[in-house]
Amino acid sequence: MLDETFQENITTAAESKTIAVGSGSVELRLVPENLVAPGRAKSDRRKAAKKPNWQPYVDTWARRRNAYESVIKTPVFVTPTLLKQQEEEVAEAARRTMRPSRSRTPSMLVGELAHRFLESWDFAQGVESYGERMGPFLDQWLPPALRTERAQIHADLTEMFGVFFGSKIYSELATSQILGREVPLLMPWDGQIMEGVIDLIYEHDGLLYLADYKTDRIARAELTEGAARYRQQAQVYSRAVRESLQRDVAAFKVIFLRLGEAVRVPADTTKEIPFPIQLRLL
Repeated sequence: MLDETFQENITTAAESKTIAVGSGSVELRLVPENLVAPGRAKSDRRKAAKKPNWQPYVDTWARRRNAYESVIKTPVFVTPTLLKQQEEEVAEAARRTMRPSRSRTPSMLVGELAHRFLESWDFAQGVESYGERMGPFLDQWLPPALRTERAQIHADLTEMFGVFFGSKIYSELATSQILGREVPLLMPWDGQIMEGVIDLIYEHDGLLYLADYKTDRIARAELTEGAARYRQQAQVYSRAVRESLQRDVAAFKVIFLRLGEAVRVPADTTKEIPFPIQLRLL
């Protein structure tokens, strides 16, 4: 209809011009353009990023958590006895049992009292007076909670020392130079701190010896096997003394007081200790 009004000037126009319409005019401006069917719109969505693999991070933190828990459970201070218990637990992990109560029993107390009595005992003096000293000693050191066991404890200690004071090892101690009693030690040990107490350090015929008292009830035929259980203790104490005093240890002896027997325990002390040892002779 528009083209008829302009007498087909629109469709035939090749350039811009003014078209007369009645008494007026219309300016026709020609704008060339090639119109085609629109194509598919371009997508602005970026290609999805590759899904990250978080498993290595999960594994790393799991290892860190396990390492942390292991460190927390590992005691800073360790003793030869604790090392021995840990070794037994690992060896018998398949059949663990509950640990016995750590409450003080009369048997444990006898061991403590025996060590305390010998700590101040003069080996060079006569042994006849030990019975007279036992009463005042128990008055001072026997805990009130175990006073009802006094008679049994007194008899046990008297019998034990009666055997020990008449033994060959006692005669050796009586003619030796006592260098230290109940000597405390501290030293680094595989990332931990080893602590312990050496019952006796003495010199006999120019040689250095260590001794540890035991109040175990043990058969005479089982002495060698019983002493072998303390190999770890012998190693620790002998190494500490060698590094601290710069002297070789002739032997570590386990003294079974109830039998009056001393058994030598071999100890490998070749491993060097890279840090100082605190060892004080009292």
